[in-house]
Amino acid sequence: MITKEKAFEIAKEYLKIRKRQYVDIDTIDEIIFSENEEVLYGKYEGEKMPVFNIGYGQYWGIEIQSMYITISAETGEVLYSISPTSWIEEIEDLPE
Repeated sequence: MITKEKAFEIAKEYLKIRKRQYVDIDTIDEIIFSENEEVLYGKYEGEKMPVFNIGYGQYWGIEIQSMYITISAETGEVLYSISPTSWIEEIEDLPE
């Protein structure tokens, strides 16, 4: 099981790798741990597992929208990230 501190570092590194610009990110105290959350997207869709949810803000036009990264608390794997309208990886991974 990873710690909130490790989840925070994983989230920041993931944002860097994916080249996502963000305005702010949850502090370690604001990170949400869920013991038995259903995975909503990706290869573990439908499974229940412990996860950390980390929010960050990103400019959408002139306003800031909240986005979330969900990380497996067991392995530290980023499961997915979500915007107010869709799964972000799905949009980023579209062919150009």
